[in-house]
Amino acid sequence: MPSPPKSSSRKKNAEDTTANSSNLETTNDSIDHLTSSSNDKKSSEEKSYKDTSTKSLEKKSPKSKPAKQIPRNERYNTVDPKAKKDKNFKIFLLIIFLLCVAVAIDKYRFIYGETDSHSEKMEKSNMEIYKEKMQSLQNEFPSQNNRLWKVVRVAMQEHHNKKNNLQPAVLMLASNADAYPTMHCLASKLADIYSHNCSQPKFVVPENEFKHLSPESAKLLLDNKISSQFEAGSCASVVPHFELIPPAATTLFYQFCENDNAPYKNVAVILTLQVEPGDWSKPYPNLDNLPPKLWDQVVDDFLTHTLATGDPVVMTTDMIGGLLSRITPSVVWVGRENDLNC
Repeated sequence: MPSPPKSSSRKKNAEDTTANSSNLETTNDSIDHLTSSSNDKKSSEEKSYKDTSTKSLEKKSPKSKPAKQIPRNERYNTVDPKAKKDKNFKIFLLIIFLLCVAVAIDKYRFIYGETDSHSEKMEKSNMEIYKEKMQSLQNEFPSQNNRLWKVVRVAMQEHHNKKNNLQPAVLMLASNADAYPTMHCLASKLADIYSHNCSQPKFVVPENEFKHLSPESAKLLLDNKISSQFEAGSCASVVPHFELIPPAATTLFYQFCENDNAPYKNVAVILTLQVEPGDWSKPYPNLDNLPPKLWDQVVDDFLTHTLATGDPVVMTTDMIGGLLSRITPSVVWVGRENDLNC
């Protein structure tokens, strides 16, 4: 078999090579196209994934969310408006309540402050009257020792100025027989001064009504008279001639002159005592001009002698000592005045 010419064979191989090359380029182009499409798709998917991830992260992360602009005056206000309104209303009610309390207190102070001020002025006025009367009385009795007025002031003035005393004011006036009229007049005027602002005037126990009675009857009579007068509003009593009361009846003054348990405390009990000389008075030869340092001693000795000898059964030493501690806390000795206005 004759072999084809070499030129034809080469030409055919060149064509085949060209065709194959063309097919290869076509195939490569297709592959490149497919690869490019795949890469583009992949790139698109990656970009989509990144965008989705970014959005998801932005959504989840508060930092990536743009901050909301809050007004300055509301920036730190986290209270619920309704709760804030209720709180303001409560504060308003509290302010109203406090104002009402302040007004009430002011009104109370005005009313009762005026009353207290008025009472204070009245007390000062009463005390001024009392002092003026005492000064006038002192002028009426110029012969008395200055110690007498000091004792009287201590016993009665402060007591007179108080409204809630713990015990009655007890004053013992003593003298000899020559000065008894002066002493009785002075006791009566002291009782008048003390009771000038009481609802009832002073009262004087009649001395002749009990000196001849039995101790029981005399004690009952004294109790009824003194109690009824104090109950009626009198605040000063004068018990004259204490030495004439039956000794056992004098125990009544345990009650009226008690330090803590006296039934009447805002009152004055003024006792008068006429001291008679005797065996007991030998240490005191001159009772007409007795020095103040002996006043208490002379009165104690005289009463101890009189009560013990008058009723030795009832008036024991202890009984007399207890009685004297109540009726002689304030003792004055009265001298005679030549001119009396009684």
